[in-house]
Amino acid sequence: MVKVVIIKERTREQVRLRIVWQDGEPDTLVETRLPPYAWKMIRSMAARGAEPDKIAGELNGLGMLTTQGNPWSKSTVQRIIWSLRKRGELKGGA
Repeated sequence: MVKVVIIKERTREQVRLRIVWQDGEPDTLVETRLPPYAWKMIRSMAARGAEPDKIAGELNGLGMLTTQGNPWSKSTVQRIIWSLRKRGELKGGA
């Protein structure tokens, strides 16, 4: 059973926390990345010319999920790239 969960750090892009166990087992450190981290990664990789399927693979490799809780797909990454370009946050492309 969990004794307490301590949030060590919370930023816009990630949460780091420590789980303290009731039975005295060693604490568990957990770090999870949030959707703004994925958008930042998509923006960065797309700016360097990475294809959407490669970007999706990298996000999935990190164990990240979309805001709907699904694995990343090429089409989801393409939609985000389109949105970033429309907002002027990413140059190039159609």
